[in-house]
Amino acid sequence: MTNDAHTRAEMPFAKRYNLFFWFRHAALMLWALMIMFPIFWMISTSFKDSGDWLTWPPNWFPSFLGGGYEPTLDNYRLIFSMFGHGDRLNRDVLEHVFTIWGAVRDSMVVSSISALIALLLGAFLAYSISRFNVGGKYFRYMILTIRMV
Repeated sequence: MTNDAHTRAEMPFAKRYNLFFWFRHAALMLWALMIMFPIFWMISTSFKDSGDWLTWPPNWFPSFLGGGYEPTLDNYRLIFSMFGHGDRLNRDVLEHVFTIWGAVRDSMVVSSISALIALLLGAFLAYSISRFNVGGKYFRYMILTIRMV
């Protein structure tokens, strides 16, 4: 005794892709563009010369993509150089030498200290939770579940 498998009828294109489907995807694409635009702006501005930052109308793309500015790495040379200013850079705004290595060192010190504090506190709290019956029978699982949410 065999039965034929019931197959669903193919839905027409108009029912599968209705107006709500297209509106939802258009809204998601618009939202994605709004989220990614500041990142694009920062990256493109980092390759511009300081005179091109405030031009109106703005040049969105470099010259090899049909835009209006010539990309340069002078900004990265300025930040990553050990002595600050490069030869070609005339910036009256920067009165002191700025390198990124001091900021990296400060960030590493702060993050190392906070990681050490979190490790010590976490070790003491984990010991007390495992050694003593703190919070009841399911307290450990509740903490793990809340952390995963």
